[in-house]
Amino acid sequence: MNSIRRIHSDSGLILLLLLVLLTRLPLLGPGYGSDPDAWRVAFVSQRLWETGEYSVSRFPGYPLHEILSAPLVAAGGAPASNVGSLLAFCCAVVLWRLWCVQHTSHAVILTAAFAFAPIAWVNSAATMDYVWSLLFLIAAMLAASRSGFIIAGIMMGIAAGFRPSNAILIIVPLLLIPNSGAERVRGIRRIIAGAIITGILAFVPVLTRYGLGGWVSLVMDQVGGINVPPGERVLLWGYRSMYAIGPLVTIAFVVIVTTRHRHILDRVKNGDRPLLASLAGIAVLMAMFFALPAERGYLIPAIPFALIVLDRVIQHRGLVIVTALLLSYAAVNPDVVVHGGKRGVPGFNIREGLVLEDMKKKEAVQRKRSFLSTEPFPDSTVVIVGFASQIWVDNPHFEIDTGVLSDLHSEKERRDWAHIVARRKDKTAFLVSSVLTAEQIRYVRDSGFSLACTDDVLEYAAFVGSFRPDEVAVLETP
Repeated sequence: MNSIRRIHSDSGLILLLLLVLLTRLPLLGPGYGSDPDAWRVAFVSQRLWETGEYSVSRFPGYPLHEILSAPLVAAGGAPASNVGSLLAFCCAVVLWRLWCVQHTSHAVILTAAFAFAPIAWVNSAATMDYVWSLLFLIAAMLAASRSGFIIAGIMMGIAAGFRPSNAILIIVPLLLIPNSGAERVRGIRRIIAGAIITGILAFVPVLTRYGLGGWVSLVMDQVGGINVPPGERVLLWGYRSMYAIGPLVTIAFVVIVTTRHRHILDRVKNGDRPLLASLAGIAVLMAMFFALPAERGYLIPAIPFALIVLDRVIQHRGLVIVTALLLSYAAVNPDVVVHGGKRGVPGFNIREGLVLEDMKKKEAVQRKRSFLSTEPFPDSTVVIVGFASQIWVDNPHFEIDTGVLSDLHSEKERRDWAHIVARRKDKTAFLVSSVLTAEQIRYVRDSGFSLACTDDVLEYAAFVGSFRPDEVAVLETP
């Protein structure tokens, strides 16, 4: 009987993985992803492969992902590196299933919810570090729960090497240690030691390239440049947290946890370590996201934690409903903000869900790349395009400018490849990001260049650069 159940379970997992692969196919290419960071990773990875010189794609550095992506990008470009992320996610699904079988009562539905959570869906088919780090986080959880403390520490060190901010999630495997007394203390020491040693080794390329002092200075410069007013920070944190997993499932989760809080507390008091670790993981992630409420992908590790909490407080039928709400966010998004211009405005509207939105964004990037590669705009033109790396990276029509406009951005700004001026090879025309200051715009004009801007970023660029939209040539992108 156990053998029959095992075969049935394994065949179900294989079918699930096949569905994961099939549903990711439309997202695998062309292009490295809708997130501009993916294109910067691709650039430094290709550069590393060709020259042997390592540099970060953005600070603080994501060395394991940048290094691992080098052979993938060199061998097959975007499809190969995106498939690499997909395979990593499939491995994460397998490990998550093992965790659920051992530590939850609803392994099938929890595995499916994890595999098709929209925020993980889109990032499992892009050249980003999120799912790689998630894979090793789940591996650390499994190892810690089985008293494999050194392995758990090594896995956390690798997770941090892919995404440094996830190092703070070491609290999760520490709370999963099943032992007590002296054995627990020994386990804590081993996990921390393994994570520190592995994490330092993972960061050797970064420290070798920039030096410890230089690296700290560059990271502090970046952090110091993030200045969000308190009121706006709260709104961003709340909105982006909700729309990481979808508003409907967020509301359902908050209502369930609030109404069942006594049951949750009782289970924690009775020694439910996975529940305690999951609550701690969610709290740490939400606090960290409040400090920097930028990309929704930062909250991807919260998905398994939230699923563990739900497993403890609702029955199978409730989990099916919550999972349906979670998956619906792939196609439909009941938004409370009307997006457009330099910032959105409040207003209820129904728009495409996260997966459909990601497909739409990727298609828009490809249309924009084609347009700017062939559009016959005048010579001596600087074009503000938004995220310039999405246009010039892996594009044979462009090259990095080393002429007069190469000094448009400071050396520190150029260190993370976001502020690079690219020149179209057949014209004296240049691409820059949409965050030119008024001083930089004066520099461009004083250098004898005319200014143009693509219509999709015109309002924001004018707001940042303190110029009127009618002062530049507007390029209507297809």
